[in-house]
Amino acid sequence: MGGDLSDLVVLVVEDNPDFRALMCDFVEACGATAREARDGYEAIAQVLRSPPHLIFCDLRMPGLDGFGFVERLREHPKLSRIPVVAVTGLANDADVLRSWAAGFTGHLVKPVNRESIRVQMERVRAANPPA
Repeated sequence: MGGDLSDLVVLVVEDNPDFRALMCDFVEACGATAREARDGYEAIAQVLRSPPHLIFCDLRMPGLDGFGFVERLREHPKLSRIPVVAVTGLANDADVLRSWAAGFTGHLVKPVNRESIRVQMERVRAANPPA
């Protein structure tokens, strides 16, 4: 398996409480710290308080959905470079292209597994090694 992820903070943005808990379990099983938000509004508030290293975000949520969330995040100078991976049931090529065009840095199709989550976290760690 990959390297140490213990200093990585990951925000999981998901409206389904069971899937949100599962995603947080996957993140923590890989050694990182998981935080959670129920929608884009809650996620923006959390990111402004304490920016994570990586965000996993559902696309379809009530209130502020994933597209609206990433649009607002990308407009903020200090937060615009945080990697955001879409985690969604939207799986066709047009959906993937739409998420990339919107500013997501990855696209995972549900159901996901711990290994797919670990790969995304390791990718972020490799791009931003600890000081």
